Amino acid sequence: HISECGAIYKNISLADGEKAVPVSRIDYYKKIESYRQELIDYLIMSGVDVENREGIVVAPNTEISRGTIIRQGTQIGPWTRIREKCEIGPNAYISGSDIEVGCVIKESHVTNSEFEENVKLEPYCNVDDTRIFANTFVGSSTKIKSSVIGMDTKIQGNSYIINSELGMKVSFGAGAVTVCHAERDARKCKIGDNAVIGCNASLVAPLVVGPHGYVAAGSTITDDVPAGALAVARAYQKN
Repeated sequence: HISECGAIYKNISLADGEKAVPVSRIDYYKKIESYRQELIDYLIMSGVDVENREGIVVAPNTEISRGTIIRQGTQIGPWTRIREKCEIGPNAYISGSDIEVGCVIKESHVTNSEFEENVKLEPYCNVDDTRIFANTFVGSSTKIKSSVIGMDTKIQGNSYIINSELGMKVSFGAGAVTVCHAERDARKCKIGDNAVIGCNASLVAPLVVGPHGYVAAGSTITDDVPAGALAVARAYQKN
């Protein structure tokens, strides 16, 4: 226990109940470090490849399968399951998530999410409350929240996707965003299979882009795009 004033106590059992007695902060953190090392030892014995045990933190209530690589600086939070042949880190954070076989997560933050097989996250991504289907690529510095991403989809870097549903084989251009007023807004963006979203496009919810629909780069789209149609919504150039 850590009191409001920062002192550390442990409970000891007495004949008439428990009593809190002070503990040295150094002893307290030595015990935590010893427990961390025990967890790392258990992973290594289970067939997990640990790049540098001094820079890795693993919480209890986690499951990491053999053949997975945990690189330096990675933190695995509680209630996380990571399957075989994944590459996690360096400097990744994963908590409360289910990561399937062959996923690669580099220097990214993943919480309360589900990844199917062979999902690849480039560095500096932030994914929360999201399901990503198999063989999807997410470029660097992308944020995805409260969304579903279909299989074989390619999301380029610096994108922002919130409260959206992307179908299969969608091409989502660099810097493109879905626009919602709130994280739990009932209005969603739905993008059909094989749609192409150009770079720096803004999709304003509620919005549906039909299968094989195409949104031109730099457009701000507020009306639905029919299947197979090209949507252009930008001012004419003036020099």
